[in-house]
Amino acid sequence: MRPSIGSLARCKKFRKMCWLKMVEAGGHGIGFGRLDLQARLNAWLLRVGKWRVVAAITMLCVVASVLMTWFANAVFMPHVPVEERLYISAVAPLIIAPPISAAVLSLLYQLAEARAALVTMSETDPLTGVGNRRYFLERARLALAESAANGKSASIILLDIDKFKRLNDSYGHALGDEAIMVVANVCRQGLRAGDVFCRWGGEEFIVLLPAAGLRAACGLAERLRASVAATAIKGVPEGVTISLGVAELRSGTETLDQMIANADRQLYLAKDLGRNRVEPMDPAWALEGSNARIRSPED
Repeated sequence: MRPSIGSLARCKKFRKMCWLKMVEAGGHGIGFGRLDLQARLNAWLLRVGKWRVVAAITMLCVVASVLMTWFANAVFMPHVPVEERLYISAVAPLIIAPPISAAVLSLLYQLAEARAALVTMSETDPLTGVGNRRYFLERARLALAESAANGKSASIILLDIDKFKRLNDSYGHALGDEAIMVVANVCRQGLRAGDVFCRWGGEEFIVLLPAAGLRAACGLAERLRASVAATAIKGVPEGVTISLGVAELRSGTETLDQMIANADRQLYLAKDLGRNRVEPMDPAWALEGSNARIRSPED
């Protein structure tokens, strides 16, 4: 039985999560080592396939049985012919090992699948399919630590759907959910491969941009804003817009919480200044000629 692609992906996510926890903890502690070993075992089982593992275990049992029989005969009964005993020691594991190992491995496979599925559920937003707050915090702390150690920039974009409560009240929660999913898909398509995009909560999303300064982050934020504004949503004639706050890692001592607070402050400023706009942490980095700095019409 070959594992599904989804199974492999979920197990890889579990292994990555354990590795992130080890790095975050400095690589110390028995618990993190045990988690990593468990993740490696799960990934190996799902990658190789149950019946290949059963065959490998059976061959190991045969070899071990033959060697032990030969050693015992040579040491304790050197005068007795060993051929018959070797024959029995080789045949017995071929009969006994496959059903026992298959039964045990079936349980291990079910456990690996369940563990990988739990990891996926704990890190994924069920509505949009993107990462959730927990997943973002785990990935972002590691990425920021790497950026600070390498002297590279990193930025965060915090975005929020404008007038979302009014949209829910006017069109219902089903269309509100549809708007959230559309915004998530549009933003995900506009990001780079290494960017971390997650649902922060409610109608808010957050983006981590490794190795991106404030100017590059503002450019990307403006493209996201324009893409969402240009996307039609069935049942919402006026469509939706988003407001975005952008913050940059300014020093190696700045924490993730401080960066998120800076982005959140700029997001609220974008709301206060009319919505449907990008507000960077430092106004000097605003995009020249971009409508990111032009006040939108007041409500």
